[in-house]
Formats: sequence, structure tokens, C-alpha cells
Amino acid sequence: MRKLACLLLAGMALIGFTSCGGGYHEVQQADTIEAYEGWIATANEHDPNFFTATIRLEELRLAAAREAGTLEAFDGYLEAYPAGSGAKHREKALKDREEFLFSWADETNTEAGWQKFVDEYPKAERKRRKQARRRLKMAQNEGKITLGETRQERVNLAEDPNGPLNGWGFWVDVTNQAEKPIERCVL
Repeated sequence: MRKLACLLLAGMALIGFTSCGGGYHEVQQADTIEAYEGWIATANEHDPNFFTATIRLEELRLAAAREAGTLEAFDGYLEAYPAGSGAKHREKALKDREEFLFSWADETNTEAGWQKFVDEYPKAERKRRKQARRRLKMAQNEGKITLGETRQERVNLAEDPNGPLNGWGFWVDVTNQAEKPIERCVL
């Protein structure tokens, strides 16, 4: 009787394993977030496919965040895979989010956009951090500096009042209503 019970349990386990394997094959074929979430929710975490399914789900969620191209999508991914959760792609997602926020601040070119980047990434790469701070200052002073009409006229390049007019000089009136003086102007 004991031998029959063991064989019966082994047979049921084999049937259960086979049916789960078929279900997983269907999940792989679908290859969607919803399919993997549904399978993982009902699967035994000791199933040989469980780990593979969780990694694939993470990959799909990161791909969806990249495709959506919004801070909310990246934040949703990062919330689902917090630090220390063993998330395989978290560091890449953090870098992608930083890249997205910088690009967004550049496209909108607003004080709020640059301030958000500076606040959220105070330890960004030195060159990028410096550029973001410079762009923030420019955005803060936009509208406070106006340029008049550009004028051009022939000049002597050696600044010799009696020499030939062998070049062009360009002038523009600059009105600065910002709190600080203009220290440098680059053309």
C-alpha cells in the first residue's frame, strides 16, 4: 500500500509538472508582461522556470518603461524593483532615467526642468552636472537680458584709424536686467 501511494504521488507530481511546463511554454510564446505576471502569481517558486520568468518579466517592464519614455514609467519600474531586491537591470534603469530627465530638461529648456535635474542628480557626471547648472542659470535669467539690433560695418583689423578697412566689425546693444553683471559673452 505504501509503495502504491508513493507511485501515485510521483505520478501526480509528473502530471502537475508537465501541465505547468505547457503553461510556461504558452507564457513564453505570448512574451508579455501580463502573461508572465499571471503565470508567476500562480506558479510555485520552486518551479525550474520561476527564476527565468521573473527575470524576463523584469526585462519586459524595463523595455516598457523605455518605450513609454516618461519619468512616471521609469519610476514605476524602479518602484517595482527597489534597491536590494536583486533587480538585474536596476542600475541600467537608473542611468536611463537620468538620461531621459536630462534630455527632457534640454527639450523643455525651462527653469523647472533644469532645477528638477539638478535636484535629483546632484552626483551626476561632472561635465553633465556643470552643464545642467549653467543651463539652469540661463533659464533663470531668460527674459532679463535683451539684445538690440545687430549692426555691422567695415573696420581696420589692426585698429589703425588711418589703415585700410580690411575686415568687418559687429555690434549689438545688450540690456541686462538680471541681478548679476554679465561677466563673459561667447559668440
